[in-house]
Amino acid sequence: MMMVCFHVIYDLNYFGLHEFYIHSGLWPSVARFIATFFLLLVGVSLHLSYSRNLLRGEVKFSKYLRRGLFIFFWGMVITLTTWLLVENFIVFGILHLIGVSVILVYPFLRFYWMALLQGGMLLYLDRFLDGYTFDYPWFLWLGLIPKNFHSLDYFPIIPWFGMIMVGLFLGRSLYPDYKRRLSFRAHSPPSSTKLICLLGKNSLLIYLAHQPLILCILYFLCTQDVGHIL
Repeated sequence: MMMVCFHVIYDLNYFGLHEFYIHSGLWPSVARFIATFFLLLVGVSLHLSYSRNLLRGEVKFSKYLRRGLFIFFWGMVITLTTWLLVENFIVFGILHLIGVSVILVYPFLRFYWMALLQGGMLLYLDRFLDGYTFDYPWFLWLGLIPKNFHSLDYFPIIPWFGMIMVGLFLGRSLYPDYKRRLSFRAHSPPSSTKLICLLGKNSLLIYLAHQPLILCILYFLCTQDVGHIL
């Protein structure tokens, strides 16, 4: 939900409908927090998926390979779409990262402390790459940024796969053996809980559909008498 709200603000600024200084001040930190939270949840979800599959006896690399390639395919669809429609098209965005990560994370699903160590190393390594540019574009997916590179969405392996690995460790810590470690009394109304669960179960569909929907709404508002509508 935070991601959708931020993209509304981003689109308003990108198309000149309202000025937000999203590249300065607090906004870059807000965007990084949302991305961090998003990818930590990816790691937690990977643990939950692994635990569920383990109980069913269905832990197979082929399943992770198919899922990863499926998500990466949709990332490539977004790359093609943005290449046709806008400047600074998306080369290796968050769906590319998640697709690759679902495959790369497989050896670490059982070794959570190793996942935490590997994730910490990737996050620490990012400090040494900050500010450096390279003369070739072939490893931008890894985090080696070429000169004059700009993209609407960029989440390379370094450091963001590290964040997913940390999320994997958090998932193991919070939900050992597919059971919640912490117990608390739920205070949310059942209707709101069901809505949040529905969003969580359809996160990929929401990610793919929310930007076209936002753009359609903005286009409608800009071509109508907004004052009359309100």
